[in-house]
Amino acid sequence: MIKILNLVLTDFWFEQIKSGIKTHEYRVAKDYWVTRFQNNNYTHVQFQKAYRKNAEKMIFEIKSINLIQNGEHTDLAVKSPVFDIELGKHIK
Repeated sequence: MIKILNLVLTDFWFEQIKSGIKTHEYRVAKDYWVTRFQNNNYTHVQFQKAYRKNAEKMIFEIKSINLIQNGEHTDLAVKSPVFDIELGKHIK
């Protein structure tokens, strides 16, 4: 069964993923994300390019979602834990 995680990105990060430069998406491990990832088995992620009418979208398979204890070496550059969403195949 397909379960899609919907995420909105800024133009810059959307284009980085679209081009294949960025293959991981990160989220700070706050209660909101802990709850979402804990109780759901997401198989795909849909990225939307900003909040605009008729926004461009793309879907990727999710290889894995892991908790990293220190996000300093991610694009978030934070010392707190972050979720690492590893992207798989570009579907659409």
